[in-house]
Amino acid sequence: MKQEVLVHLGTHERSEDALAAWPAEVEHLRKIGREEQADKLEKNLEILRWSCGNIRAVRMAALCTELEAIGRSEDLAAVPVRISRLEEEFGRVRAAFEGELAKK
Repeated sequence: MKQEVLVHLGTHERSEDALAAWPAEVEHLRKIGREEQADKLEKNLEILRWSCGNIRAVRMAALCTELEAIGRSEDLAAVPVRISRLEEEFGRVRAAFEGELAKK
């Protein structure tokens, strides 16, 4: 079954703010992963996951949860691959958001 990107546009400004902030946050996560700072990774992912949940970016939030678990395990070898998946999902969320805005 194909999962769809779900974007909640109830608070349009909050959604735009989240989408504007995410690229820098994801790059920061990548840096933390390279520096092997598991505690910072987990904390920053919790914030990003919360932000994803606010606009119902379900798949992105799930990827954040996976990355949080990796941070707790302190075995950060899988971080680069998961962050790449997070970036891909961000692209889908952005496209869905922009598509919904175009309809309004």
